[in-house]
Amino acid sequence: MTKRHSTKKALMLSLLSLIVCVSMLVGSTFAWFTDSVTSSGNKIQSGTLKLDLELLDKETGWDSIKESKAPIFDYDLWEPGYTDVKILKVENEGTLALKWYAKFVSENDLSILADVIDVYVCPSATELTYPADRNLDGYEKVGTVRDFVNTIESTTNGNLKAGEVAYLGIALKMQEEAGNDYQGLTLGAFDIMILATQDTIENDSFDDQYDADAEYDKVQLPAKNVTVTSQEEFNAAFAEAAKGDREVNIDATGVTLEITEVMANGSAAATEIPAGVTIKGATFSPTHRGGNYILMSAGANEQVVFENCIFDNAGNNLVIGSTVDGPDSVIYNNCTFTGSVITNFVDNPDGVAEFNVCRFTKATSGLPMRNFVEGMGGTHNFNGCTFDYTGVTQSSMGVISSGCVNVYSESGYSTTVVLNGCTRISCGTRTYGPNSSLVIK
Repeated sequence: MTKRHSTKKALMLSLLSLIVCVSMLVGSTFAWFTDSVTSSGNKIQSGTLKLDLELLDKETGWDSIKESKAPIFDYDLWEPGYTDVKILKVENEGTLALKWYAKFVSENDLSILADVIDVYVCPSATELTYPADRNLDGYEKVGTVRDFVNTIESTTNGNLKAGEVAYLGIALKMQEEAGNDYQGLTLGAFDIMILATQDTIENDSFDDQYDADAEYDKVQLPAKNVTVTSQEEFNAAFAEAAKGDREVNIDATGVTLEITEVMANGSAAATEIPAGVTIKGATFSPTHRGGNYILMSAGANEQVVFENCIFDNAGNNLVIGSTVDGPDSVIYNNCTFTGSVITNFVDNPDGVAEFNVCRFTKATSGLPMRNFVEGMGGTHNFNGCTFDYTGVTQSSMGVISSGCVNVYSESGYSTTVVLNGCTRISCGTRTYGPNSSLVIK
């Protein structure tokens, strides 16, 4: 009895010990090998892009002219043979690499003095001193002041890493051959600007191309009014407008402008009209017959305006509109179109063409079959226009009536044509393509 009781007591104690051990195990944790590393002091700080421009004074040395409004070329007794030299230093004072270029800015037309003052430049990575004599050793002639206006951006530029400098010598010299016609003249005020933006030097997690498309500040000048009397004068005004730094209004009343370049397929090459240009009174005429000639407006998010112009398009297809990078709108006010016209925004679906009180008539010569107006891509609004194809007996492109307003589209784009208060004589309409819309009000 005693032995059985002892055995039972021993079993009870063993069970109690096991319960206690399990409960202790449940309340405990396993031990693992562990370690930790802390990355402290992380910071995100933007770099700085800071440019300085200094002028070398023969007596006092380098002086910053970044905030100065005083001209560096300031002399009023110019005469044949006179030479004026200035040495500039472009310095990157920021922490980011940059690219820079010089820009010649004049709000007014330069006088004929600009044609007899030659420009010499000496770009250098090492410090320059003033030349010893008028031979200007080491300097390269880049043309006259007028030439320099158009070429300075391509000839005077560079790249600078943080802390680097570039030097530029500029010399102006009046031609010895300049005669009495140049006495008592003023060249006209001008600025020389240094523009900078970030460069493809620093790397991110991928490469150094994240700022490959960095743009310079846009320099916007007051609008300029120009009257031209010849193709040459028009071309010069066109070149001025192509710079894109001002609106240019070109009055070409009575001037016939020809498109002379011919592409391999027999069609005239595109004439690009810069955005922000207004052309008045011109007659546009191709130099060949029987093909296409393309008057393409170019630019971005702006508009081109034609006023009182004549588009003489005998025997050709005139294609007018804009490229994918073109302006938001092309406006035609009181213009006359002869022959066939294709107003085209296929590559610019948001483009808008406005034809206000314009007249569309048959070709006066050439192929009589090419007499139609066709919208392709974008939106084309005709307000108070007249379509008069009286006497046209043969239509083009299989349209259902002689002389037509057509709306054309393909699967890749849509086209909307709106006729608002227009008059159509011997002129039907047609829409074809999956995304074509014609609205007549």
